[in-house]
Amino acid sequence: MQNREEQQYMEENYNGVTLTTDSINVIQNQIDLVIRNVDLGFTNSLEAFAVFKELEKRFNEAKKQIDELAYNESEKYDKTFKIGSYQFTRVEGRKQFDFKNIDEWKVAKENLVQIENKYKSVYENNKNGISSLNEQTGEVLQTPIVTFSKSSLSVKNK
Repeated sequence: MQNREEQQYMEENYNGVTLTTDSINVIQNQIDLVIRNVDLGFTNSLEAFAVFKELEKRFNEAKKQIDELAYNESEKYDKTFKIGSYQFTRVEGRKQFDFKNIDEWKVAKENLVQIENKYKSVYENNKNGISSLNEQTGEVLQTPIVTFSKSSLSVKNK
């Protein structure tokens, strides 16, 4: 049962509009239009990027607002269920362990950081044509495998 305030809000803002396949298609078509306009040079790609980043933020905020409500509603159904063309699977939270308060873990983590720094230096030395040797055995130290992440662009609206 809705209270009067909720009922008034619904009358003023809802107007019988539901999230249908048609409304999703309208949004998708608008997105596709922006992409096409960028491809054709009618829209500046940096501006489109900035707008999409803002939309992404807004979509994430909106999703966050309904996450708990959606999860609570999902508890009315089996673990896996279907509504319309969407299949949902409810996943219970998992155990997560945090070892940062354990002294043995802290020591091991610090040792690992030192080892990583040592081999980062080996990589940098090899890049500059200098071999790094094990101080005790005189053997050449192995070079770590290095990969690079994808370059990206960040944007802030100021």
